[in-house]
Amino acid sequence: MSVASGVGGGRISRASLRGGLLRTTLPSKTQLGFASATLAVFLIALLSYRSVQQRAEGARLVAHTIEVTGQLENLLSTYRDAETGQRGYLLTGNELYLEPYNAALDSLGKSLLGLRRLVSDNPAEVARLDAVEQAGRDKMAELQQTVDLRRSGQASKALAMVQSDRGKHLMDQIRVGISEMRDAERALLAARSRELDSATSLVMIVIWGGSALL
Repeated sequence: MSVASGVGGGRISRASLRGGLLRTTLPSKTQLGFASATLAVFLIALLSYRSVQQRAEGARLVAHTIEVTGQLENLLSTYRDAETGQRGYLLTGNELYLEPYNAALDSLGKSLLGLRRLVSDNPAEVARLDAVEQAGRDKMAELQQTVDLRRSGQASKALAMVQSDRGKHLMDQIRVGISEMRDAERALLAARSRELDSATSLVMIVIWGGSALL
């Protein structure tokens, strides 16, 4: 027995209903095209979402690098200010020249702690910061010794310590360590930027390829 349609008295066979009307009424090429288009839309949406996430991560990394390099520059400036204050005091004996030195003593701990927080997820950077901090600790101790000698009236001994170049070597270690940290941050950013560019190119290829299927 056949089933009558609601229009014009036409009939639809039982075979046409078996497996669904859509499956039997659409040509196989049309079904394949529909499936391909659906898959293309899904891939475009997925990769576009991934691209947005990667771009957001890229922006975060840029901001992170800028923050780290800025903190590194501030740290180096602080050590320089401390040394400048020490030199001024050794030459004049005027305590006013020690203001940059005293300010450095107050801010170094906070600066180092902030940097350690920023690079805590990078063991290599943490190791470099450890070296910078140790050199900085030795440098500040050397500055303190010369200041104490000058205060006690032993200006010649303080000058002899400066002329030994120990303080200069320590300052060079600080500069090199900070420079290495800054270079590492920039290299990491460049590598991740290349990864982002590659991912973006892949997304564009999929979008263009998927659009051709639609």
